[in-house]
Amino acid sequence: AHPNTLVHVRAPCALTEASDERDVETCAARCRGASSKVKYCGTTRRRPCANQPVHETDAAAHIHRDPRAVAVSACYHLHQEADLDGCVRERYVTTALWMRFRQAWFSDRALLDVAYEDLVRCPHESLRRMAAALGFPAVADAALARALDAAAGARTRHRHHVGTYRDDPRLGNATLAWMDAIHARLNFSEAYAAGSCSTVRGDTAF
Repeated sequence: AHPNTLVHVRAPCALTEASDERDVETCAARCRGASSKVKYCGTTRRRPCANQPVHETDAAAHIHRDPRAVAVSACYHLHQEADLDGCVRERYVTTALWMRFRQAWFSDRALLDVAYEDLVRCPHESLRRMAAALGFPAVADAALARALDAAAGARTRHRHHVGTYRDDPRLGNATLAWMDAIHARLNFSEAYAAGSCSTVRGDTAF
C-alpha cells in the first residue's frame, strides 16, 4: 500500500493517460485504507513504535520536482536525447501519475513540501526550512555551505544545460503541449509547485 508499490496496485488504481486528479485521489485513498495501522508506544502513546516503515510513522519533508522536467532529464540520463520526443512520450505519463499520487499520499503526512527547483534557486532558504521543520537547531551559514559543496559539481551526475526543458530544441511543441495538458488535468496543488524563494524566481535548468 506504500506509494512505491503503485505499479502493483490493481483497480481502481489502473491509472492511464486519460486519468485526472479525481482518479489519482481515489487511488491514493484506497491505498491508504489498505495500509496497516500505526502502532503507538510509550507512556503517552503519542510516539510510533520502533521498526515501522517511515511512511507509517512520523511525517517528513516531501521533496519533489516538476514531472515534465523529470521526464526530460531522465531521457538525457538514459542517453535517449536523439529521439527526445519519443522518449518523453514513453515516460511522461507514468512520471506525472506517480508524482501526482505522491502529492495525494503525502498531503497530510509531510511537514512541508520542498520543490527541487527551489533547492536549486535558493538552497540556503530551502535547507533552513527543512532543518526547522525537522526539528534541527539553527544551522550556521558555514554548515549549509559545506552541505551544498558536498552535493555540488563533480560529486553529482547532473548534466549542465543552459535554460530549461522548455528551451530544448529537440523537444517539439506538440510534445510540450501534450505534457502541459496532462499536467493541467492532474491539477497539481500550489503547495506542490516551486515558490518558497524570497528572491526573484525563474525557471530552473534541468
